[in-house]
Amino acid sequence: RPRGFVTPVAPSPPRPTMDAFLNEGNACFVGEDYDRAVVHYTTALEKEPTAKLYENRAAAYLKLGEFQKVVEDIDAALAYPKVSPIAHRRRGMGLFYLGEFAAAKKSFEAEISMCESAAATTWVRKCEAELSGSTLPLRGLAFGERVAKSARTEDTRPPAQAAPAATEAPKPAAAPAPVPEPAAEANRAISGRPKIRHEWYQSTSHVMITIFAKKCTKDDVNVEFEDRQVGVNIKLPGSDGEEYQQEWSLAFPVDPAGCSCEVTPVKVELKLKKLEADNHWKSLEPKDLPIAAEVPAAYPTSRPQKKDWASIDKEIDAELKAEKPEGEEALNTLFRQIYSNASEDTRRAMVKSFQTSGGTVLSTNWDEVARADYEGKDRPSAPEGQVWIDPKTGKSKQ
Repeated sequence: RPRGFVTPVAPSPPRPTMDAFLNEGNACFVGEDYDRAVVHYTTALEKEPTAKLYENRAAAYLKLGEFQKVVEDIDAALAYPKVSPIAHRRRGMGLFYLGEFAAAKKSFEAEISMCESAAATTWVRKCEAELSGSTLPLRGLAFGERVAKSARTEDTRPPAQAAPAATEAPKPAAAPAPVPEPAAEANRAISGRPKIRHEWYQSTSHVMITIFAKKCTKDDVNVEFEDRQVGVNIKLPGSDGEEYQQEWSLAFPVDPAGCSCEVTPVKVELKLKKLEADNHWKSLEPKDLPIAAEVPAAYPTSRPQKKDWASIDKEIDAELKAEKPEGEEALNTLFRQIYSNASEDTRRAMVKSFQTSGGTVLSTNWDEVARADYEGKDRPSAPEGQVWIDPKTGKSKQ
Protein backbone atom coordinates (compact mmCIF):
# COMPACT_ATOMS: atom_id res chain seq x y z
CA ARG A 1 0.00 0.00 0.00
CA PRO A 2 1.49 3.42 -0.94
CA ARG A 3 2.59 5.66 1.86
CA GLY A 4 0.06 8.30 2.82
CA PHE A 5 -2.83 6.30 1.42
CA VAL A 6 -5.87 6.34 3.68
CA THR A 7 -8.47 3.58 3.42
CA PRO A 8 -11.90 5.15 2.88
CA VAL A 9 -14.43 4.44 5.62
CA ALA A 10 -17.93 3.55 4.54
CA PRO A 11 -20.51 5.98 5.88
CA SER A 12 -22.62 4.59 8.70
CA PRO A 13 -26.24 3.88 7.79
CA PRO A 14 -28.72 6.58 8.81
CA ARG A 15 -30.40 6.10 12.15
CA PRO A 16 -34.16 5.66 12.12
CA THR A 17 -36.02 8.84 12.95
CA MET A 18 -38.95 9.36 15.28
CA ASP A 19 -41.29 9.39 12.27
CA ALA A 20 -39.96 5.99 11.16
CA PHE A 21 -40.83 4.41 14.51
CA LEU A 22 -44.19 6.21 14.51
CA ASN A 23 -45.01 4.74 11.09
CA GLU A 24 -43.90 1.27 12.26
CA GLY A 25 -46.13 1.60 15.31
CA ASN A 26 -49.09 2.69 13.18
CA ALA A 27 -48.58 -0.25 10.83
CA CYS A 28 -48.50 -2.69 13.77
CA PHE A 29 -51.61 -1.08 15.27
CA VAL A 30 -53.53 -1.41 12.00
CA GLY A 31 -52.33 -5.03 11.80
CA GLU A 32 -53.64 -5.57 15.37
CA ASP A 33 -50.15 -6.35 16.73
CA TYR A 34 -50.62 -4.04 19.70
CA ASP A 35 -47.63 -5.28 21.73
CA ARG A 36 -45.20 -4.38 18.94
CA ALA A 37 -47.03 -1.10 18.37
CA VAL A 38 -46.32 -0.16 22.01
CA VAL A 39 -42.62 -0.97 21.52
CA HIS A 40 -42.34 1.27 18.45
CA TYR A 41 -44.31 4.13 20.03
CA THR A 42 -42.11 3.93 23.13
CA THR A 43 -38.94 4.11 21.03
CA ALA A 44 -40.33 7.11 19.15
CA LEU A 45 -41.17 8.81 22.45
CA GLU A 46 -37.61 8.33 23.64
CA LYS A 47 -36.39 10.17 20.55
CA GLU A 48 -38.93 13.00 20.48
CA PRO A 49 -41.97 12.96 22.79
CA THR A 50 -45.15 14.46 21.35
CA ALA A 51 -48.81 14.51 22.33
CA LYS A 52 -49.70 12.43 19.26
CA LEU A 53 -47.27 9.67 20.27
CA TYR A 54 -48.70 9.51 23.79
CA GLU A 55 -52.23 9.34 22.33
CA ASN A 56 -51.27 6.55 19.92
CA ARG A 57 -49.58 4.50 22.63
CA ALA A 58 -52.62 4.99 24.87
CA ALA A 59 -54.82 3.59 22.08
CA ALA A 60 -52.60 0.48 21.94
CA TYR A 61 -52.68 0.11 25.72
CA LEU A 62 -56.48 0.35 25.59
CA LYS A 63 -56.58 -2.58 23.17
CA LEU A 64 -54.28 -4.57 25.52
CA GLY A 65 -56.41 -3.85 28.59
CA GLU A 66 -53.66 -1.81 30.32
CA PHE A 67 -56.11 0.80 31.56
CA GLN A 68 -53.88 2.49 34.15
CA LYS A 69 -51.24 3.07 31.47
CA VAL A 70 -53.93 4.52 29.19
CA VAL A 71 -54.72 7.16 31.81
CA GLU A 72 -51.02 7.91 32.42
CA ASP A 73 -50.27 8.38 28.70
CA ILE A 74 -53.27 10.65 28.10
CA ASP A 75 -52.33 12.70 31.18
CA ALA A 76 -48.88 13.13 29.62
CA ALA A 77 -50.47 14.15 26.29
CA LEU A 78 -52.68 16.73 28.03
CA ALA A 79 -49.55 18.53 29.21
CA TYR A 80 -49.07 19.63 25.58
CA PRO A 81 -50.98 22.66 24.23
CA LYS A 82 -53.04 20.76 21.66
CA VAL A 83 -54.68 17.33 21.89
CA SER A 84 -57.48 15.68 19.94
CA PRO A 85 -60.97 15.29 21.45
CA ILE A 86 -60.69 11.51 21.25
CA ALA A 87 -57.81 11.66 23.76
CA HIS A 88 -60.35 12.61 26.44
CA ARG A 89 -62.54 9.68 25.39
CA ARG A 90 -59.64 7.22 25.73
CA ARG A 91 -58.84 8.62 29.16
CA GLY A 92 -62.50 8.30 30.12
CA MET A 93 -62.65 4.68 28.94
CA GLY A 94 -59.50 3.83 30.90
CA LEU A 95 -60.95 5.39 34.06
CA PHE A 96 -64.32 3.70 33.48
CA TYR A 97 -62.77 0.24 33.27
CA LEU A 98 -60.78 1.05 36.42
CA GLY A 99 -64.05 1.80 38.22
CA GLU A 100 -63.40 5.58 38.48
CA PHE A 101 -66.81 6.58 37.12
CA ALA A 102 -66.93 10.21 38.35
CA ALA A 103 -63.52 11.01 36.85
CA ALA A 104 -64.44 9.12 33.67
CA LYS A 105 -67.60 11.20 33.30
CA LYS A 106 -65.56 14.43 33.45
CA SER A 107 -63.28 13.17 30.67
CA PHE A 108 -66.23 12.34 28.41
CA GLU A 109 -67.75 15.75 29.13
CA ALA A 110 -64.40 17.35 28.21
CA GLU A 111 -64.62 15.65 24.80
CA ILE A 112 -68.19 16.90 24.32
CA SER A 113 -67.07 20.46 25.17
CA MET A 114 -64.57 20.27 22.29
CA CYS A 115 -66.93 18.73 19.73
CA GLU A 116 -70.34 17.06 19.66
CA SER A 117 -69.93 13.29 20.07
CA ALA A 118 -72.78 10.78 20.28
CA ALA A 119 -70.41 8.13 21.59
CA ALA A 120 -69.16 10.37 24.42
CA THR A 121 -72.76 11.25 25.32
CA THR A 122 -73.60 7.55 25.62
CA TRP A 123 -70.54 6.98 27.80
CA VAL A 124 -71.71 9.81 30.06
CA ARG A 125 -75.04 8.01 30.47
CA LYS A 126 -73.22 4.82 31.41
CA CYS A 127 -71.17 6.67 34.03
CA GLU A 128 -74.31 8.27 35.48
CA ALA A 129 -76.01 4.87 35.69
CA GLU A 130 -73.04 3.45 37.60
CA LEU A 131 -72.88 6.44 39.93
CA SER A 132 -76.62 6.20 40.65
CA GLY A 133 -76.27 2.63 41.93
CA SER A 134 -77.94 0.69 39.17
CA THR A 135 -79.31 -2.74 40.06
CA LEU A 136 -77.23 -4.13 37.21
CA PRO A 137 -73.67 -3.05 38.10
CA LEU A 138 -71.28 -2.63 35.20
CA ARG A 139 -67.97 -2.36 37.00
CA GLY A 140 -64.66 -1.78 35.31
CA LEU A 141 -62.56 -4.72 34.15
CA ALA A 142 -59.82 -3.86 36.61
CA PHE A 143 -62.15 -2.79 39.44
CA GLY A 144 -62.43 -6.21 41.06
CA GLU A 145 -58.67 -6.71 41.16
CA ARG A 146 -58.14 -3.23 42.61
CA VAL A 147 -60.73 -3.73 45.36
CA ALA A 148 -59.39 -7.18 46.21
CA LYS A 149 -55.88 -5.80 46.51
CA SER A 150 -57.14 -2.98 48.73
CA ALA A 151 -58.99 -5.49 50.93
CA ARG A 152 -55.87 -7.64 51.32
CA THR A 153 -53.87 -4.56 52.32
CA GLU A 154 -56.41 -3.64 54.98
CA ASP A 155 -56.51 -7.20 56.33
CA THR A 156 -52.74 -7.26 56.84
CA ARG A 157 -52.62 -3.80 58.47
CA PRO A 158 -52.01 -4.03 62.29
CA PRO A 159 -55.06 -2.98 64.36
CA ALA A 160 -54.91 0.43 66.01
CA GLN A 161 -54.43 0.52 69.79
CA ALA A 162 -57.33 2.28 71.51
CA ALA A 163 -56.64 4.41 74.57
CA PRO A 164 -58.35 3.13 77.75
CA ALA A 165 -61.37 5.15 78.87
CA ALA A 166 -60.81 7.10 82.09
CA THR A 167 -64.34 7.46 83.38
CA GLU A 168 -66.41 4.78 81.70
CA ALA A 169 -66.11 1.06 81.94
CA PRO A 170 -65.29 -0.53 78.62
CA LYS A 171 -68.35 -1.73 76.75
CA PRO A 172 -68.35 -5.10 75.03
CA ALA A 173 -67.44 -4.71 71.39
CA ALA A 174 -70.29 -5.20 68.98
CA ALA A 175 -69.93 -7.97 66.47
CA PRO A 176 -68.74 -6.51 63.18
CA ALA A 177 -71.34 -6.40 60.46
CA PRO A 178 -70.63 -8.74 57.55
CA VAL A 179 -68.90 -6.86 54.78
CA PRO A 180 -69.86 -7.79 51.22
CA GLU A 181 -67.07 -8.81 48.93
CA PRO A 182 -67.11 -6.19 46.15
CA ALA A 183 -64.45 -8.06 44.20
CA ALA A 184 -66.80 -11.00 43.87
CA GLU A 185 -69.78 -8.85 42.91
CA ALA A 186 -68.13 -6.19 40.76
CA ASN A 187 -67.93 -8.15 37.55
CA ARG A 188 -71.07 -10.25 37.90
CA ALA A 189 -74.38 -10.13 36.12
CA ILE A 190 -77.75 -10.63 37.82
CA SER A 191 -77.35 -14.40 37.38
CA GLY A 192 -74.16 -14.28 39.48
CA ARG A 193 -71.97 -15.40 36.57
CA PRO A 194 -68.90 -13.25 35.81
CA LYS A 195 -69.61 -10.77 33.04
CA ILE A 196 -67.37 -11.45 30.07
CA ARG A 197 -67.66 -9.33 26.91
CA HIS A 198 -67.13 -10.72 23.43
CA GLU A 199 -67.12 -9.32 19.89
CA TRP A 200 -66.55 -10.63 16.37
CA TYR A 201 -65.07 -9.41 13.09
CA GLN A 202 -64.05 -11.01 9.81
CA SER A 203 -61.56 -11.09 6.95
CA THR A 204 -62.08 -12.55 3.49
CA SER A 205 -61.15 -16.03 4.72
CA HIS A 206 -61.85 -16.16 8.46
CA VAL A 207 -64.27 -15.08 11.19
CA MET A 208 -62.70 -14.11 14.52
CA ILE A 209 -64.55 -14.20 17.86
CA THR A 210 -62.74 -12.34 20.65
CA ILE A 211 -63.65 -13.18 24.25
CA PHE A 212 -62.25 -10.68 26.76
CA ALA A 213 -61.38 -13.15 29.52
CA LYS A 214 -58.15 -12.09 31.22
CA LYS A 215 -55.28 -14.14 32.66
CA CYS A 216 -56.48 -17.45 31.21
CA THR A 217 -54.14 -20.25 30.16
CA LYS A 218 -54.55 -22.81 27.39
CA ASP A 219 -55.42 -25.44 30.00
CA ASP A 220 -58.36 -23.28 31.15
CA VAL A 221 -59.96 -23.14 27.69
CA ASN A 222 -61.91 -25.90 25.97
CA VAL A 223 -63.34 -25.22 22.49
CA GLU A 224 -65.44 -27.42 20.21
CA PHE A 225 -65.66 -26.51 16.52
CA GLU A 226 -68.45 -27.85 14.28
CA ASP A 227 -69.45 -26.85 10.76
CA ARG A 228 -72.39 -24.68 11.93
CA GLN A 229 -71.68 -24.28 15.65
CA VAL A 230 -68.87 -23.40 18.03
CA GLY A 231 -68.88 -23.82 21.80
CA VAL A 232 -66.37 -22.60 24.38
CA ASN A 233 -65.89 -23.36 28.06
CA ILE A 234 -63.40 -21.23 30.03
CA LYS A 235 -62.41 -21.86 33.63
CA LEU A 236 -61.98 -18.37 35.07
CA PRO A 237 -58.76 -17.85 37.05
CA GLY A 238 -59.01 -16.77 40.67
CA SER A 239 -62.63 -17.94 40.97
CA ASP A 240 -64.09 -20.78 42.96
CA GLY A 241 -65.07 -23.08 40.13
CA GLU A 242 -66.62 -20.29 38.03
CA GLU A 243 -66.79 -20.96 34.30
CA TYR A 244 -67.67 -18.97 31.21
CA GLN A 245 -69.78 -21.00 28.79
CA GLN A 246 -71.05 -19.87 25.41
CA GLU A 247 -72.32 -21.46 22.20
CA TRP A 248 -72.91 -19.79 18.86
CA SER A 249 -75.03 -21.17 16.00
CA LEU A 250 -73.21 -19.82 12.97
CA ALA A 251 -74.82 -17.99 10.07
CA PHE A 252 -72.70 -19.92 7.54
CA PRO A 253 -70.70 -23.18 7.63
CA VAL A 254 -67.01 -23.22 8.60
CA ASP A 255 -64.21 -25.75 8.20
CA PRO A 256 -63.61 -27.26 11.69
CA ALA A 257 -60.19 -28.57 10.63
CA GLY A 258 -59.07 -25.04 9.74
CA CYS A 259 -60.32 -23.44 12.98
CA SER A 260 -58.03 -22.56 15.87
CA CYS A 261 -57.95 -20.92 19.29
CA GLU A 262 -55.36 -18.46 20.61
CA VAL A 263 -55.08 -17.59 24.31
CA THR A 264 -53.33 -14.37 25.41
CA PRO A 265 -53.14 -12.63 28.81
CA VAL A 266 -56.03 -10.30 27.92
CA LYS A 267 -58.31 -12.34 25.65
CA VAL A 268 -59.25 -15.65 24.05
CA GLU A 269 -59.60 -15.49 20.27
CA LEU A 270 -61.38 -18.10 18.16
CA LYS A 271 -60.40 -18.15 14.48
CA LEU A 272 -63.00 -19.81 12.25
CA LYS A 273 -62.12 -20.67 8.66
CA LYS A 274 -64.93 -19.85 6.25
CA LEU A 275 -66.03 -22.73 4.07
CA GLU A 276 -66.74 -20.20 1.32
CA ALA A 277 -63.97 -17.63 0.98
CA ASP A 278 -64.96 -14.05 0.16
CA ASN A 279 -68.41 -14.67 1.64
CA HIS A 280 -69.14 -11.54 3.70
CA TRP A 281 -71.17 -12.41 6.80
CA LYS A 282 -73.83 -9.87 7.74
CA SER A 283 -74.14 -11.42 11.20
CA LEU A 284 -72.41 -14.07 13.30
CA GLU A 285 -75.56 -16.08 13.93
CA PRO A 286 -78.58 -16.73 11.68
CA LYS A 287 -81.15 -13.97 11.53
CA ASP A 288 -84.06 -16.41 11.90
CA LEU A 289 -83.27 -17.52 15.45
CA PRO A 290 -86.34 -17.81 17.74
CA ILE A 291 -87.45 -14.44 19.06
CA ALA A 292 -87.89 -14.07 22.81
CA ALA A 293 -91.45 -13.66 24.12
CA GLU A 294 -92.71 -10.12 24.44
CA VAL A 295 -92.30 -8.53 27.85
CA PRO A 296 -95.54 -7.08 29.33
CA ALA A 297 -95.70 -3.31 29.57
CA ALA A 298 -94.21 -2.00 32.81
CA TYR A 299 -96.24 0.28 35.07
CA PRO A 300 -94.72 3.32 36.82
CA THR A 301 -92.76 2.26 39.89
CA SER A 302 -90.28 3.71 42.35
CA ARG A 303 -88.15 0.59 42.27
CA PRO A 304 -84.71 0.83 40.64
CA GLN A 305 -85.00 -0.08 36.98
CA LYS A 306 -82.88 -2.87 35.58
CA LYS A 307 -80.82 -1.90 32.57
CA ASP A 308 -79.96 -4.13 29.66
CA TRP A 309 -76.26 -3.33 29.39
CA ALA A 310 -75.81 -5.69 26.46
CA SER A 311 -78.23 -3.51 24.47
CA ILE A 312 -76.45 -0.35 25.63
CA ASP A 313 -73.10 -1.75 24.47
CA LYS A 314 -74.64 -2.54 21.08
CA GLU A 315 -76.03 0.99 20.95
CA ILE A 316 -72.56 2.43 21.62
CA ASP A 317 -71.01 0.25 18.90
CA ALA A 318 -73.74 1.34 16.46
CA GLU A 319 -73.23 5.02 17.31
CA LEU A 320 -69.45 4.73 16.94
CA LYS A 321 -69.88 3.19 13.50
CA ALA A 322 -72.50 5.78 12.51
CA GLU A 323 -70.40 8.70 13.75
CA LYS A 324 -68.57 10.19 10.80
CA PRO A 325 -64.99 11.17 11.65
CA GLU A 326 -63.45 14.20 10.05
CA GLY A 327 -60.04 15.28 8.80
CA GLU A 328 -57.06 13.05 9.62
CA GLU A 329 -59.20 10.72 11.75
CA ALA A 330 -61.54 10.09 8.79
CA LEU A 331 -58.57 9.20 6.59
CA ASN A 332 -57.13 6.86 9.21
CA THR A 333 -60.53 5.21 9.66
CA LEU A 334 -60.76 4.59 5.92
CA PHE A 335 -57.27 3.07 5.87
CA ARG A 336 -58.12 0.79 8.81
CA GLN A 337 -61.29 -0.42 7.08
CA ILE A 338 -59.38 -1.16 3.86
CA TYR A 339 -56.60 -2.91 5.78
CA SER A 340 -58.91 -5.06 7.95
CA ASN A 341 -60.82 -6.42 4.92
CA ALA A 342 -57.78 -6.82 2.67
CA SER A 343 -55.86 -9.91 1.59
CA GLU A 344 -52.31 -10.60 2.77
CA ASP A 345 -50.80 -9.25 -0.49
CA THR A 346 -52.84 -6.07 -0.23
CA ARG A 347 -51.70 -5.53 3.37
CA ARG A 348 -48.05 -6.07 2.39
CA ALA A 349 -48.47 -3.57 -0.43
CA MET A 350 -49.97 -0.94 1.88
CA VAL A 351 -47.28 -1.30 4.54
CA LYS A 352 -44.30 -1.35 2.13
CA SER A 353 -45.49 1.50 -0.08
CA PHE A 354 -46.32 3.75 2.89
CA GLN A 355 -43.08 3.13 4.77
CA THR A 356 -40.57 3.19 1.90
CA SER A 357 -42.11 6.30 0.32
CA GLY A 358 -41.94 8.35 3.50
CA GLY A 359 -45.73 8.35 3.81
CA THR A 360 -46.34 9.83 0.34
CA VAL A 361 -47.63 6.65 -1.37
CA LEU A 362 -50.26 4.15 -0.21
CA SER A 363 -50.87 1.43 -2.78
CA THR A 364 -52.92 -1.78 -2.58
CA ASN A 365 -51.37 -3.36 -5.71
CA TRP A 366 -48.68 -5.79 -4.51
CA ASP A 367 -47.57 -6.69 -8.06
CA GLU A 368 -46.71 -3.03 -8.61
CA VAL A 369 -45.26 -2.35 -5.15
CA ALA A 370 -43.08 -5.49 -5.18
CA ARG A 371 -41.18 -4.12 -8.21
CA ALA A 372 -41.18 -0.46 -7.23
CA ASP A 373 -38.22 1.30 -5.63
CA TYR A 374 -39.77 4.27 -3.83
CA GLU A 375 -36.42 5.09 -2.21
CA GLY A 376 -34.66 5.26 -5.57
CA LYS A 377 -35.76 5.44 -9.18
CA ASP A 378 -39.51 5.38 -8.39
CA ARG A 379 -39.30 8.02 -5.70
CA PRO A 380 -42.39 10.26 -5.85
CA SER A 381 -42.25 14.04 -5.85
CA ALA A 382 -41.95 15.59 -2.40
CA PRO A 383 -45.11 17.20 -1.01
CA GLU A 384 -45.51 20.90 -1.65
CA GLY A 385 -43.23 22.96 0.57
CA GLN A 386 -40.98 19.95 1.42
CA VAL A 387 -37.85 18.39 -0.03
CA TRP A 388 -36.24 14.96 0.09
CA ILE A 389 -33.11 14.70 2.26
CA ASP A 390 -30.23 12.40 1.37
CA PRO A 391 -29.56 10.42 4.59
CA LYS A 392 -25.86 10.04 3.71
CA THR A 393 -25.06 13.69 3.05
CA GLY A 394 -27.86 15.42 4.91
CA LYS A 395 -28.45 17.59 1.86
CA SER A 396 -31.63 18.01 -0.14
CA LYS A 397 -32.18 15.95 -3.27
CA GLN A 398 -33.44 17.41 -6.51
